[in-house]
Amino acid sequence: MAVRSQDAAHGKVGRSVSRGAARSIRPFLVFRQLNEQLRLLSEELGHGRLEIVCECDSAQCLARITVPVEMYESARRFPTRFVVRADHVRDGGERCVEERDRVAVVEKVGLDAQLAIRHDPRRSRAQGERSA
Repeated sequence: MAVRSQDAAHGKVGRSVSRGAARSIRPFLVFRQLNEQLRLLSEELGHGRLEIVCECDSAQCLARITVPVEMYESARRFPTRFVVRADHVRDGGERCVEERDRVAVVEKVGLDAQLAIRHDPRRSRAQGERSA
């Protein structure tokens, strides 16, 4: 069964994806949005480390991860990369590109990568700044 994906923050409706794919994609997109807000707060406080929520595929995972800001920012340079606990890296749909201190940066591939790019909060923010 196909469902329409929707970016609730911007009211944009994407192309159809299978219900299973949509269900497995949403958690990491939502957690990335949350972590971007946490990053902004951390920036104001001037911390060198950032406490974020694991950006894995499990909607039930609320594991907190402490990462150096530079590792987080390095991952964010690519809209297809997400920060997860090292033991939350899954086979298929992503590949590990960095791992240290029980934290991994994974890169989404295929449909997950397409959705990650489409819903990249930094891309949306940059486009909004250019049009202002």
